[in-house]
Amino acid sequence: MRAERKATLPRQRHRHLQWNRGDRTATTALVTTPSAPGHGQPDRGRSPEQPPETPDAHAGARRPTAVQEPACKLTIVIVEDDVASGSAIRAILVRKGCAVHMASNLEEGLKLLELRPDHVILDLMLPDGSGVEILRRASRDLRIKVTVTTALADPIRLEEVRSLNPHRILRKPIDLVDLLRAIGMM
Repeated sequence: MRAERKATLPRQRHRHLQWNRGDRTATTALVTTPSAPGHGQPDRGRSPEQPPETPDAHAGARRPTAVQEPACKLTIVIVEDDVASGSAIRAILVRKGCAVHMASNLEEGLKLLELRPDHVILDLMLPDGSGVEILRRASRDLRIKVTVTTALADPIRLEEVRSLNPHRILRKPIDLVDLLRAIGMM
């Protein structure tokens, strides 16, 4: 009796749908379909001439098209003694396609000026001296733009910095949009 009952009930088949959303892929059981009664194999829903289905061909699954950002083509030097801040800025600029070099003190920053970068993001308070020295040397090369980042509130020191004509002075904490505008990326 059991064998008869098994033969008369249609077989059930679960279809799985896969879709891609950016960096994540998800899979879910979407449809349960009966197979053709009386056959040992489930109905595949296609003739032998048709190619097998691919996971992305199900139910009109759409893949979002990635919009490629234009390559930055800028060489940027970041002189920042706070490793977390410098690394965060670096990660954003590298993702945008910039060539980024980092220095965590005055000596390293002066060496990186020899690369003649397009832009320098400069912290004024460094462990081995003042970033003003880097600003002085960079101001000799008119091609190098310097964005100064500082938490200084001393008006006399800020006036000294302004006299060296930096491209921009940004107060910490830095607003990312303002930084990207200063570099010319927005």
